[in-house]
Amino acid sequence: MNNLNYPAWLEIDQDKLSFNVRQLLDSIGADRELLAVVKADAYGHGAVPVAKTALANGVNWLGVNLIREALELRQAGIKAPILILGCSSFGYCEEIIRHDLTAVITDSRPLAALSETAQRLGKPALVQIKVDTGMGRLGVEPSSLLQLAEKVVRLPGLSFSGLLSHFPVADQSDKSFTLNQIDIFIALIDKLRLRGLNPPLVHIANSAGVIDLTDYPGNLVRAGIALYGLYPSGEVDHDFFLKPILSFKARISYVKPVPAGVGISYGLTYTTPEETRLAVIPVGYAHGMPRGLSNKGEVLIQGRRCPIRGRVCMDSTIVEVGNLDVEPGDEVVLIGKSGDEYIGADEWAYHLDTINYEIVATLASRLPRLYLVNGKIAIRRDFKVLYEEA
Repeated sequence: MNNLNYPAWLEIDQDKLSFNVRQLLDSIGADRELLAVVKADAYGHGAVPVAKTALANGVNWLGVNLIREALELRQAGIKAPILILGCSSFGYCEEIIRHDLTAVITDSRPLAALSETAQRLGKPALVQIKVDTGMGRLGVEPSSLLQLAEKVVRLPGLSFSGLLSHFPVADQSDKSFTLNQIDIFIALIDKLRLRGLNPPLVHIANSAGVIDLTDYPGNLVRAGIALYGLYPSGEVDHDFFLKPILSFKARISYVKPVPAGVGISYGLTYTTPEETRLAVIPVGYAHGMPRGLSNKGEVLIQGRRCPIRGRVCMDSTIVEVGNLDVEPGDEVVLIGKSGDEYIGADEWAYHLDTINYEIVATLASRLPRLYLVNGKIAIRRDFKVLYEEA
């Protein structure tokens, strides 16, 4: 099999991922460890291959949201520490402990079950406490942190292995709120230490924190979007050089000449003003190409920008190729580089009034993922199955 068999596919450049990991490691310094956030199938890039490459380049921890995401990594033979960032996995206390996973807690409700299971299995339940320093999402209130931490250390079988919080606006140019969060977090760490509570890991910084801040507390950093070569926002320092690791490609399935005055696609929302040529691409919103790109977005063919004409369909999109010499089977770049032109996830996000996170995380699982090393396909993932290349 080769990519000629695919009407549409994703390419994930493992060398660029390795570069981004090394950039982050250089920035955080030797006294901190790096956690790679690979939740949501590594933001659509493929959790297992991304995790393996990240770990091979110096990442210490992996972060997921769901227990099943952690178990997928364990089933792939990954033995690195895994932090379950979501708080919806406490019906799985046995799996958490058996597979040496670390649970994040925000209140005392799961502690009894974790303690009982840990004693029964004869293995500690690793627990980290999340405190809300200003995001208003998950986390124990600062005033209740000490009480919760003391309960964790009192209960048999539990190991208080970390304290964490999260930045909601570190990707904004105004850092006053974030700096206040840091002050709150440091004060809480000091409060715990005064009571003899010293969790081994302390972390609050995310990708934006690493890129824009030089002085933040903790000995662990959680990097998500930056791993994938994307910036958290347009306001962070883009001199922090990253390489986007994902390209989205397809092959033209049909080319046709059309006269002036022809309505195109569902709703006939575009009418050709003059005679031209159109190409059909076998990619639509069921692949993760948003319908909102209808009559707005462009694709790259032979290094030229070709506009989307009419509405994006479920399984196809129509683009205008004009006088380009194209035929079925020719390559189309939807996200990525062709010649001197580049279309990134940020460009899609701009058209759709959203963020690059959403663009890559919603690329469909029906798209095969091809993992490149030294420019050649090293691993394929077709419909959730991994195939090693000879």
